[in-house]
Amino acid sequence: MMPLADTLWIVDRAKSLGFDLCGVVRAEKFPELEKTSEWLSRGYAGEMKYLADPRRSDPQSTLPGIQSVIVGLLNYNAEQPLSTDPALHLDNHKPSGWISRYAWRDDYHDALRDRLDALGESLRERFTILSKRGLT
Repeated sequence: MMPLADTLWIVDRAKSLGFDLCGVVRAEKFPELEKTSEWLSRGYAGEMKYLADPRRSDPQSTLPGIQSVIVGLLNYNAEQPLSTDPALHLDNHKPSGWISRYAWRDDYHDALRDRLDALGESLRERFTILSKRGLT
């Protein structure tokens, strides 16, 4: 693991870029993912075939030698009322449906990508400078 000062800097920088939570963890297999094959066989992944990729369960299989992983959370809940809210009066003569909360906002892939790109650039700047000074 990295020094606490580096971890705190990463967390602060991620939050300043709009992440709601951030942390740095050891790059280990996630024990929760031991049940992935059962979960997949039940069809819970739907059409998301990429979830079956075995590299998802062990960071070392994708990035050999990795020591830490930065985990960021972006709460994508929208301000709009729940479409399942019984207080909403729907005209029974018009088609209606429920809209997922995340669909009220911009595509979350774009929102995350922008923040991740900015965080990556900040990490390259900070840790390149520290490396050149012999501080890492």
